[in-house]
Amino acid sequence: MEKSGYKLVLNLFTRIIDDLEIACIEEAINDAENMIKIGIVHLKKAFGLLSQRANPDYQNSIKESISAIETACKIITKKPNAPLGAALNELKKNKNIYVSNGLNNAFEKLYGYTCDSNGIRHALFDKDEKITFDEAKFMLIACCAFFNYLKSKSVDLN
Repeated sequence: MEKSGYKLVLNLFTRIIDDLEIACIEEAINDAENMIKIGIVHLKKAFGLLSQRANPDYQNSIKESISAIETACKIITKKPNAPLGAALNELKKNKNIYVSNGLNNAFEKLYGYTCDSNGIRHALFDKDEKITFDEAKFMLIACCAFFNYLKSKSVDLN
């Protein structure tokens, strides 16, 4: 078992120390050749914001994580103005990328979570509500995992 509270990942010290989670993040961020590479910019920002030791920005990390998924879906579906829900529904029509109804609904709900009243993607309404490291880490890992799935399927679209 690891005794350190931080680990060096992608040249940043982070509280994410689980090897599987790190591998998921690294796989998502380290592929500059893929057609959805602009989504990688969002994931790098999300990871950087989460990993700031002195002043981590969990709210914006979550925004960047879900923005990576939205960007990837827009690029794959060639619908640059579609919101995430519409882009996910377009993915269902693509024979090369299977996204089950359950997974589609899960990411629509995660997107909804980022738009709800606690201000993750909008102005804060309740200053006492705190977004935690665990929430931001969950969103980053979940979005990296889905991003990796989309990347692997989008190779067939190039």
